[in-house]
Amino acid sequence: MKLFSGLKLFVLLGFVLFIVSCGGGSASSVVQKDFKQGVGEIEIDFFENAPPRDVFQKSEFKIVPIIKNEMGYDASDMSVKIVGLPEEFYNLVRTYEDNIFLEGQSLTNPAGGRYIGEFGVQSGKLFLSAKERRDDFFVKVSYKSSIDFSETLCINPNLYDINDAGCKIEGRKSYSGQGAPLAVDKLEGIMSPGANPVIEIRLKLKNKGDGEVGQVSLTNSKIGGKEVVCGFDNAGIENKEFKFTRDEREALLICKMPVESSQSYSTTFYLSFDYDYSFKVKRQIRLKSGFD
Repeated sequence: MKLFSGLKLFVLLGFVLFIVSCGGGSASSVVQKDFKQGVGEIEIDFFENAPPRDVFQKSEFKIVPIIKNEMGYDASDMSVKIVGLPEEFYNLVRTYEDNIFLEGQSLTNPAGGRYIGEFGVQSGKLFLSAKERRDDFFVKVSYKSSIDFSETLCINPNLYDINDAGCKIEGRKSYSGQGAPLAVDKLEGIMSPGANPVIEIRLKLKNKGDGEVGQVSLTNSKIGGKEVVCGFDNAGIENKEFKFTRDEREALLICKMPVESSQSYSTTFYLSFDYDYSFKVKRQIRLKSGFD
């Protein structure tokens, strides 16, 4: 009897350890997830059969886009618009929704925010001789968001001092992204030694998404917790705004700081940006006179 009780206790302990180990692994994988890496975007899907592929004359149907925030940042002031359907064949009850806020992906909300729009449509009549027509339309999404960037830099005013056993300045660095379509793509630190040493940090800011970046504003720039002077290259060293276009999908940001220490040291470099973004997806509707 004692042997049987001991066996049951052993099995029970093994089962408990199995549950704890499985649960611990799952929690660990969530904790290790960094949502501010790579290229994250707002994604659009559609509710099934909304819109339908085929619609008939004088009928009602819905366009129901599902907007999902797969970035590591919140999206605010979002608008969703239906554009491109010819008014002589389609009457939309409304064409846009705005003032939408979608939370970004995080440890407390790993799926990110989601919004389901609903646009009612009344189809019209075809021309007398027509049996059908095909019309493309777009769901256009615009929003405001932000990105953060941080890196550890080596500040070394003594480039030629072989006795300085501190940090060593690295060459150009590349990055996959910071969890948004707008990203710091490359960084290079250039040290100007001498009586009054200065470090210059050059960063390439790039649109890695499928949409369009609008206005970009530098909202924070610090080295070691102290403000550092930065500006976009084509607009002057202290200009903190840059306008992206369809043809101009990247920008050069330059930061400069006098170095007061005579010895090399490592410190943090932090930037944050606000930006506007827009993109669109295309769908097609076939308006038919009747069954095939």
